[in-house]
Amino acid sequence: MSAGPAHQPAPAGDELEFERDQPNNGVILVIVLAIVSTIVASVVFVDQYFGYAIRSEQSRKVLEADSPLLRELRAGEQSRLGRYQWASKKDGQVRIPIDRARELVLAEWAARNPADVPLVPAVAAAAAPASSAAPASSAAPATSAAPSASASAAPAPHKPAP
Repeated sequence: MSAGPAHQPAPAGDELEFERDQPNNGVILVIVLAIVSTIVASVVFVDQYFGYAIRSEQSRKVLEADSPLLRELRAGEQSRLGRYQWASKKDGQVRIPIDRARELVLAEWAARNPADVPLVPAVAAAAAPASSAAPASSAAPATSAAPSASASAAPAPHKPAP
């Protein structure tokens, strides 16, 4: 009757295997995530490596090298800090060596009377409202054993009289 091969039914105990038409999405997702993370890690590594290479090269060429400009700058600074010279003849200002200036400032601070040192403006302003709020007839408040803020604050420098 028909010219083609006869179609026979499958045996009863065997299952038929068919080609799957749908892809395995979980495996594809894992592969894509692995590729993306590898690319991101590679980009970060290359960025960090070149950043390190640039910083080390700049350090080697700029900071460690004793360039002629840097030597000239340091020599000029040392000559200005180590000798007497006029800053302004018109105003009568003179530059003195830094070691001598340090000695003079320390001697000036050592010679000061602690009572002559003015209070820091913020401490003086905070103390003024408290003292004005107290009634005039009340006794002076007792001093505490704890040091006050004005005792630990550095005194403000003042200009010596000409």
